[in-house]
Amino acid sequence: MKARLVAALWLCARVASAEAPGIDEFHAGVTAFQARDYAAALASFEASYRLRRAATALSNVALSQKALGRPASARATLRRLLEQHAAELSDADRAGAAATLAALAQDVAHLSLEITPADASVSIDGVSIGAARDVEVDPGARVVVATAPGYREARRTVDVASRARVELRLVETRGRLAVTADDPDAAIAVDGARRGYGAIDVELGAEVEHAVEVYKPGFESSTASVKLGDGERRELHLPLGPRRAGPVTAPALPYDRSLSGPYVFVTATYYALGSGDPDRFARSGKTGLLDTTFFGARAGYLLVPTFGVEATLETGRQVVSHGCYPAAGACSTPAPAERASAYELGSVRAGLLGRYVSRARGDLRLIALGGVGLAHHALSLDPTSASRAEALPSGDGGAWNAFVHVEAGVELSVRRVLIDGVVAATAEGADAVKLGGRRVYTDDDKLFSIGLGLRAGYAF
Repeated sequence: MKARLVAALWLCARVASAEAPGIDEFHAGVTAFQARDYAAALASFEASYRLRRAATALSNVALSQKALGRPASARATLRRLLEQHAAELSDADRAGAAATLAALAQDVAHLSLEITPADASVSIDGVSIGAARDVEVDPGARVVVATAPGYREARRTVDVASRARVELRLVETRGRLAVTADDPDAAIAVDGARRGYGAIDVELGAEVEHAVEVYKPGFESSTASVKLGDGERRELHLPLGPRRAGPVTAPALPYDRSLSGPYVFVTATYYALGSGDPDRFARSGKTGLLDTTFFGARAGYLLVPTFGVEATLETGRQVVSHGCYPAAGACSTPAPAERASAYELGSVRAGLLGRYVSRARGDLRLIALGGVGLAHHALSLDPTSASRAEALPSGDGGAWNAFVHVEAGVELSVRRVLIDGVVAATAEGADAVKLGGRRVYTDDDKLFSIGLGLRAGYAF
C-alpha cells in the first residue's frame, strides 16, 4: 500500500504542467513529502490546490494527511476528491482512492455531540461540521467550538481515542433594557409581546436585534430596534405617537390595561336595613329604613390581570330613635315622647375579599367582589333615654360577629386612578349585640343590608 501511494505521488508530479498556477507549491510539496516532512508537504499541497483546483494536488493532500496520522481528515479529502474530481481521475485512480478510503475507516475516531441550542454552529479544530452531530475525527486532542447568535461561545478540548461524547450548553448573552413612554397607560411590547405599561425594565438576550413598540388605542404607535451588548444596560425613552383622526381602532398588539400589581382604595357605602320587624326600635311605629353610611379603606394586589385579593376595613354608625322600652312591658304606638329611647350602633368591619376584574374594554371594566370577615358592634344608649327608661340597661356594650360581603359594579380607569361604583350587600351576625347582658337591639340572629358604594383608588 505504501509503495502504491508514493507511486501515485510521483505520477501526480509528472502530470502537473510546468506553467500551471500553483506548480511551484506543488513541487515544494513533493520535495517535502520525499523528505518525510509531511506537515510542510501538506501545507504546500493545500496552497497549490487553492491556486488551482486540480485533482493532483487534492490527492496529495490526502496522502499527506494519512502520513501525519490524520485518517479522518484523509477520508474527508478523499470523499471530496471522488465527488468533485471524478472526471479527472482514471479508473485505476478512482479505484485506488476508494480502496484507501475504505481502509482508513478502521483508523478513525468518532465524536458524538449534544449541543444546546440545537441550531448552534459547530466547528472541530477550526473546521465547520454543519448540522452533523456524529462525526469522524482524527485521534488525539480535538477542540470543539459552538457559537450561536445571542449566546456566549462554548469551547472544549477533548482527547479522542476511538469514541467520545461531548455535551455543550451555550449560555445566553444578556442585557437589560429600560423603556419609558410619556403616557403611563401606553403599552410597551418587546418582540411582539406586551411587557408592561408606561415603563418597563426587562432582561433580554444580547447580540440580537429586539423590536420595541409603544402603543395605545387611538394613537399612532412608536417603534425602535435595539441590540444590546453582553452585560449592557440601556435606557430608552419612546414617546407615544400622535392621536389618530377618526374612529378609535384597536392596536395590532393586545391592549389590556388590567395589570397585576398592588392598588389601594378609599371607600364610602350607604347601607339601608329593612325595618320590618327585625329591630325592636321599629315596634314603636317608626316605618321606613334604618340607614347608615360606612367609610373605609382597602389595599389589595392583582395576582393576575383578572383576579386579586384585598383587605378591607370600614366603620359606620347607625342612629336609631323613637324606640319604646317601658319598665312594665307594653308600649303605645307611637311612643310618647317622654318614653321614647335612642340608641347608637357603631360597627367596625375587617375582612378579606376576592376581586374579579373583567378584561378592559377601553377605560371601563366590570368588577365583582366577595369575602368574609369580622364585625365589631358597639351599642350605646342615649344618656337622656337611659335616665327616663326605668328598665333599660344603661352604658355601652360591644361584641364580635362574623359577616359575609358581596358587591358588583363597574370600574373606570383614568391613567392610574380607579373609580368604582358598586351595589353592595352584607349579612352579619347580631346575636352578640347586647347591652347589660340583654339583647335590647334585636332578637334576630342576622342583619341584612344593601347599599350603593363609591370607591376611589390608585393602581401602582
